[in-house]
Amino acid sequence: MMRYWTRLATLVMPVIAVVTMSAAASAAPSPDAPSPDARTVVVGSDGPVSVAYNCVSDPPPAGYVSNETSLGIGVIHICNPNELYDAVLSAGRRTDSQFGWGTSHGFYIGDGYCLVLHKWNGSHWIPQGLIEGPTRVVFHNDPNQSYDRWALRGLYRC
Repeated sequence: MMRYWTRLATLVMPVIAVVTMSAAASAAPSPDAPSPDARTVVVGSDGPVSVAYNCVSDPPPAGYVSNETSLGIGVIHICNPNELYDAVLSAGRRTDSQFGWGTSHGFYIGDGYCLVLHKWNGSHWIPQGLIEGPTRVVFHNDPNQSYDRWALRGLYRC
């Protein structure tokens, strides 16, 4: 009987690990379930500013979000106050190449995750600060650039 349980445990354990890993493969919950604990941060050309509203009135900036983390991140194509994000951007991908989007309005990071947001200033990446989930980040148009580039880096559990 012990031999049977050992074999069963050997078969079952990898499946449990895969289920656990796939559940953690995204740092974002379901897109249509806005978390009451989530806060929205609007990021402009001068850095993050916390706000009480969900979307900005200006159109989404032309540009992309680059996910330079090891997990999928919820990204916003066009901000909608009823959804946290529009799609999950795979690790190591950009919104322009994965989805064909010419604009990206922001991203969402789930509860228990932190990352550092970076912005391209035309010559190098500038850290914009640590983002702690649950947070939805909405980008303002940068009047100094015609094409905005954002990078999500250093994702970790916090």
